[in-house]
Amino acid sequence: RREKLVETVRRTLPALTEFLEHFKPYEELLRLDPAEYVQEKARAEIATEEAKQCILEHMAEEQIVLDAIPDSTVVGLFEVSCAEIRKTLASRHQKIASLLQDMLLARFRESASDTADVFNGIFAQLRKAPKNIEQSTELREFMSSIPAEVLKVAPAITSCIQIYTVLE
Repeated sequence: RREKLVETVRRTLPALTEFLEHFKPYEELLRLDPAEYVQEKARAEIATEEAKQCILEHMAEEQIVLDAIPDSTVVGLFEVSCAEIRKTLASRHQKIASLLQDMLLARFRESASDTADVFNGIFAQLRKAPKNIEQSTELREFMSSIPAEVLKVAPAITSCIQIYTVLE
């Protein structure tokens, strides 16, 4: 009787090996630290469009994992629950996408704040009421320099719009 049980278990071992092979492609993802991965991207100062592509890729990969791994499967004599590993792997992709969005949001806030500071400085100068002819002349000269100042900030404004569009 014992020999029959040993033989049955021995015949199920190839099924277990085959089952484990199903998870080989996900080993790298399990070793990956989402926070470190995103910090590396932030240090590399990836472009907004590249960040968008990474977000979309990880969202797609999350769905692929959910579709590829069943909640449970029969391996030889046993039914193995895969729900937890499925959830863990999918959540890694979701976490990376979320952290990349947070990185873009931080960039947006910083860029928008810097741009707003420039315009607040311009408005502060314009609000000053001239008290004499010299101040009136200075204000007129300052007003003539405003288009050049706005042109300097135009790339930052464009960047803010691009990031905002991606975040939407």
